Amino acid sequence: MRYIFIILFQFVCVCNLLQAQAFYYNKTQDIDESINAYEDILVINQDSVLVSGFLRDSTNKRYNTYCYIDPNNGDTISMFKYGRDTMDIYGGLSNNLIIKNNELFSCGSLYKNSKLYANLLKFSLDGNLLLDTLYNPLGTWSEFESILALDDGNFFLIGSKEVSIGNLNAWLVKIDPNGNILWEQTYGDSNYDGGVSIIKSGNQFLISAGKTDLSNLKLDIWLIMIDENGSIVWENTYGGSLYDGGNAIILENGNILILGTKEYDNDHKVAIVSKLDISGNLIWYKEFYKLTVLNAQSSFGIGVELEDNSIILTGITRENDLITDNPIGLLLKINSQGDSIWSRFYQIRNNDNYLNDLKSLENGDFLMVGYVFPDSPDNTEDGWIMRTNCLGYFEHPTDSVVFSGDGLLLNAQNLSAFYEYTSISWGDGAIDNFYEGDLQTINHSFPLHGNYSIETTTVACNDTIRKTIDFTANPPNLTEQNLSVFPNPNDGNFQVWLNSDEVFQIEVFDYNGRLVFTSSEIKLNIGYNLDLTSFDSAVYFLKASSSDNVFQSRIVITQ
Repeated sequence: MRYIFIILFQFVCVCNLLQAQAFYYNKTQDIDESINAYEDILVINQDSVLVSGFLRDSTNKRYNTYCYIDPNNGDTISMFKYGRDTMDIYGGLSNNLIIKNNELFSCGSLYKNSKLYANLLKFSLDGNLLLDTLYNPLGTWSEFESILALDDGNFFLIGSKEVSIGNLNAWLVKIDPNGNILWEQTYGDSNYDGGVSIIKSGNQFLISAGKTDLSNLKLDIWLIMIDENGSIVWENTYGGSLYDGGNAIILENGNILILGTKEYDNDHKVAIVSKLDISGNLIWYKEFYKLTVLNAQSSFGIGVELEDNSIILTGITRENDLITDNPIGLLLKINSQGDSIWSRFYQIRNNDNYLNDLKSLENGDFLMVGYVFPDSPDNTEDGWIMRTNCLGYFEHPTDSVVFSGDGLLLNAQNLSAFYEYTSISWGDGAIDNFYEGDLQTINHSFPLHGNYSIETTTVACNDTIRKTIDFTANPPNLTEQNLSVFPNPNDGNFQVWLNSDEVFQIEVFDYNGRLVFTSSEIKLNIGYNLDLTSFDSAVYFLKASSSDNVFQSRIVITQ
């Protein structure tokens, strides 16, 4: 009895995840049912991060908050808060923090009686206060914005200080672990100038600051490269005729990346990125998310360089550039030339959504914090925390490659989602790749009829999904009445096909009728490969016998 039995595809392996999947989330956190915000992330290990911020209670008193958070689920492990009892309105405003020798250092400022005092706090890791020091007590304005641990065990603090009535300079202070000033230095002239951050650059240090020209009502980004003694190596300003603000990071090769915002027209702002060489000379300048809505801001605040020298930038914008839009968080990935690779937008409430800090975790995921405004009477301004994979998605990849075709031709359509790329190994030595955003259909032609094991690999960061598909590339016009020999003539290497599910014995006879080859228990509906390349060039006869049927075919071997 004969059967039509053509199988084109068969799934034999569904999924192979190389690594346990992480848990992604997008959530708000409310401490004491008060007004909250998250500002900075300090990664301690894979199971704990420290997030600093503030809360303001019902009496309008403001506290620094320090929350130990499990980055795997975003839940708070423990927290403590601190604020002076004698303040009028605000407690210390924490803008940066660092752990050194199992002690937590936090810098910022304290506002009291219409004056702002630079402030340094030190805690044990469980929240016991070890140091609360105010600086420049006779002035009316001073603040610290950033703290950097030095190799000699001391610290640099950068911020701003009022040097005369109404005039601020960038202010660098070197202190010991007990908060004692070892030396200090100011930079700038009689305008409103202030330091934002300080980072190490080889054996030098780069200060990001803002330089204000009060006579022209403009602000420029101001970079100052100093040596270990605070002496200026070089300085330069960057910006246009209006407001420009930003921050800088050092890249692996020593180049500098400026990220920030530019006012290109009155009350219209665009996010900017500039790449400089180590001497501060411009290499390239790029603009992103140029908004036309009045008083709406696109800006970058934090940048992280990845292992492949691409860069992740985070900040805020308005997705549709409409006056009805609320600010939302954004991630932008660019290559080393500043070209956009992908962008993602984030929000959790129908109100203002702000991102303040981003860290890349050990497995390549991104952890981001900020704050969101209330969007109903049931919530307050709250801290905002998110974890995504390295593609900025909250989702694990979904693998879906749909194959269709017949004979030697096969079509692959990629319907995967939340992925970086899908690779297809066709089983004949050829490999094709699908990339997100590119053409999602590939046609493949196999060199010979036969059986092929096709493997698809869909990759999204640490999630890798593999599937194996068996494909039979059957000859055209395959029937159940006649043997199909392909190719014929041949060099002794050929395939025998028959559209039947019976089991056959194969025999090959030479022109004189002598049996020269035999094999049994053969399935011909999936093709059977014969290698007779050792035979002489001649005409041979092939016989396929089952319990019910006998088929014959003539074969020509030409060496």
